[in-house]
Amino acid sequence: MNSKRLLKTFGAIKDERRGGTPHEAWLTRSRDIIMMQVRNTTDSRQAASPLTSAYHLFDIFFPLAAFQSFARAAAMFLLVVGAVVGGGLASAGVYKDALPGDRLYGTKLAVEKTQITLAPNEDYRTRLHADFADRRMEEAAALAEGAVARYRYLPDVLVAFDGEVRALDAGIDSLRTSDRAGAVELAKNVERRLAGYRVTMRKASSILPGSYRRSIDESRSLVDSVSIKAMAVIIEHHRAGDVEAPQTVVASNFEEHLNQAEAKINKASDREQVATQAAKAKTAIAEAKELVTEGKYEAALSKMAEVVELTKEVEMDEDASSVIPGSTRDPEAAPAPAGEGTAESP
Repeated sequence: MNSKRLLKTFGAIKDERRGGTPHEAWLTRSRDIIMMQVRNTTDSRQAASPLTSAYHLFDIFFPLAAFQSFARAAAMFLLVVGAVVGGGLASAGVYKDALPGDRLYGTKLAVEKTQITLAPNEDYRTRLHADFADRRMEEAAALAEGAVARYRYLPDVLVAFDGEVRALDAGIDSLRTSDRAGAVELAKNVERRLAGYRVTMRKASSILPGSYRRSIDESRSLVDSVSIKAMAVIIEHHRAGDVEAPQTVVASNFEEHLNQAEAKINKASDREQVATQAAKAKTAIAEAKELVTEGKYEAALSKMAEVVELTKEVEMDEDASSVIPGSTRDPEAAPAPAGEGTAESP
């Protein structure tokens, strides 16, 4: 290289930083070559979308399994709140037909318990107990008319039913001193419901084996007891001059009860044992009607309690005399299935 060319080269690099700087043309070619190699070895269709990237980032801090557990708990919480705020809508809609042994029955009971716990006042809580008593009686009727294998759930359902009836009884007692009008209205409402329960239990008792009829008889005794108390409240407030319990209401309630009892007695058979009890019941009914006509309601109430017991005895004698030895209604021939009285956990 001659001195002239060497001087020209030195002049071209004198302003460059120490260590030298790559030529721009070389940088451009190198970048193009590298990008071409990247494109040739990468499938652009598999590039992560922003949504996928966000999902992976979310999964780092909130694992999917934990989120699913939280979502299930939140859904159950919203369901319970909806049931309470909506007056039992979720329970009545989603779990209405669930029976003991069904997968959803446990949740149905859990929703009901939550409604009772979160009830805003005693009046609302009492109305819930009335609705739940209806449900337990509907379940008992469905079990009695269903498969024999499900009979074993019946005693527990009746125990739950008894609990609701006792809650109604306590509600009447609570209102007797604090809210006279409310007590009378509740007593009339309860009395109407109890009349329906008696009809349902009578029908169920005619279907079930003897071992299960004993459970029904216990519930019927409780229903009769609370019914007499409801009538006593109506009479008590009538005597106090309460406009919510006029004489026509009192007399009408007596008449309804006595007519129902009379209808049952008239259907009784002429078998000797049944006929004897039926005659006693008819006499008691006639005496009770006379007392009502005379306006002696306290005495009529006592006589009506006697009518209830006599009518029950007639029905029991009727059931016992109608059992055919060796039939499925014979408790000796149809023993209770294993596990009686213990409902499986849903």
